[in-house]
Order: sequence, then structure tokens, then C-alpha cells
Amino acid sequence: KKIMDDLVSRLSTPRGFNYKIYLVEEDIENAFTIGGKIFFYRGMYNFLKNDSELSALISHEISHNELGHSILALKKNKVASEFGILGEIALKFEGMTTISFNQKQEVEADLFGFDLIYPTNYNNCAGINLWERMSKNENDFNIAENLFNSHPYSINRANCLENHFKYNYNKKC
Repeated sequence: KKIMDDLVSRLSTPRGFNYKIYLVEEDIENAFTIGGKIFFYRGMYNFLKNDSELSALISHEISHNELGHSILALKKNKVASEFGILGEIALKFEGMTTISFNQKQEVEADLFGFDLIYPTNYNNCAGINLWERMSKNENDFNIAENLFNSHPYSINRANCLENHFKYNYNKKC
């Protein structure tokens, strides 16, 4: 909560979410957010090595809210429900055909989150280190499989953040 409050206080134009963080007692390595509520699974919390890695993930989840990603999904569901079964079918089809576009939102949240923790006392390279460690649990890159992944490969996320740090802050991890 302390890390989350620190990061939220640094938002230049917050969208007005009442941020809260919850720990889900499941051994899953994941976290997600909706409407300012951030849910961390115990498995993800235990996977993290330090507060800097925790700040990288919390800032990523805050970013999803601040960039409107979760609201976009809710709006799509609301519109689909207004059209009954046809809306549900259209939403499913859209989800199947554009799932890789969700990768763009993940990268946006990674970069926004990185920029959010940059001026803090947390280790700026922690997010890069985290994604490199996460990549050890993934298969090698497969272009066909990548089309159907909602999240980019972790090693690609690490490389993207490293390039962002290098080109925008003139620093290296």
C-alpha cells in the first residue's frame, strides 16, 4: 500500500481512481487491475525479489487504469450486452481476431509504469530484471503463437524497457 500510495501521488493528472490493493491467496504468478482495484496473487508476490520489483508491477497496473485500458474493456462489454447474443458473438470474434492488439496495451503500461517509477528511489532496472526472470518460464518466441498471446513475451518486454531507458533517459541497466 505504501508503494502504491507513493506512485499514485506522482501522477501529474490522475483519472480519479480510488486505488486499493488486494492480495489473493492463490499460488498464481499474476496481477491484474480493474477500476483502481489492484489484485496481486500470492504466487506473484512471492516471485518478486524486492520492493523495486513490486513497484514495477504496481506501476504497471496503475498505468492500465490511468491509460484507460480497463475502462475500454468494460465499455466493449457494455455495448455487446446491449445487442444480446449478436453482441456477445461480435465481442468473442473481436477478442479472437485482435488479441495481439492487447500486447500494445501491455507495452504502453510497461512504459508508462517505468516513467512513473523513474524519479523514485526504487531501482529503475528492477522491471527489466523481473521480465528477464519471468522469461525463463516461457517458451522460445514463436511468431504464430505470439499472434494469439494477450501479453508480449517477457524477454521482449525486458528488451523494450531497456531500450526505453537507454534512448529516453540516456542510461543503461
